[in-house]
Amino acid sequence: MKEDLRVHIVPIGYDSYTRVTDSLIKKNAEKVYFIRHKENNRGHEKFYEKVKKELASKAKRIAIREVKLDIWNYYDCVAAFREIITKEKKNGNHIYINVSTGTKITAMAGMLAAMAWKIEPYYVRLTHPSLKKIETIPKAVVEDPEELQAYDMEKPKPVYMDILDHLSKHKGVMRKKPLVEYLKDKKIIKPVDDSEEFSENAKLSQLRVLLDPMKDKWNFVTIEHSGRRSEVMITENGRKALRIFGIEDLG
Repeated sequence: MKEDLRVHIVPIGYDSYTRVTDSLIKKNAEKVYFIRHKENNRGHEKFYEKVKKELASKAKRIAIREVKLDIWNYYDCVAAFREIITKEKKNGNHIYINVSTGTKITAMAGMLAAMAWKIEPYYVRLTHPSLKKIETIPKAVVEDPEELQAYDMEKPKPVYMDILDHLSKHKGVMRKKPLVEYLKDKKIIKPVDDSEEFSENAKLSQLRVLLDPMKDKWNFVTIEHSGRRSEVMITENGRKALRIFGIEDLG
């Protein structure tokens, strides 16, 4: 099988089968790992059969793999996702995970896996019925709540968000010189020694220290050069990060 495949990880639960099949078809999946509950007598089996029939009629090209585990066990799910991701990354494939299917546990495990091992999560929205069409509100028997371990994840520095916010206020693009002046006014860019002259080269050097990880590590900005003119532009990743992390008080 060729490399650079579009590989999807998709838990199977009790939700609409179109949440599984339509996204695989639209995103041109070439291989999918279906995460199934280890006990076949649980009701999700009917949903899975429908998924297979739909794919067989509309997307025969997709290679199907099955992984069985307890889809209500957070740690089992994370471990399974890690094994799949590690294997497929070694093969040079692009990996996506559907966090809208399966159980809430697989969704949480999927988001952790996406952040920890740098893959792309996606969520498939549904069109819900109007209030008039809802006849009954379902009731379920619930078990005791289980506490989950939360892990620290690396967040972008607050100063990056400040820069992104300032860029967004200038239509997402600024020349380096006015950006330097903004950061200088906020005392983010400042002389190392007050007794020394703060040259333009020194200012630009400090700006580069801030922008390089924003460009190379986080993909928050791009920098375009035209002669001596340089422009810093916010990326779609940068806009999303700004929405997620917001602006903190830099003190």
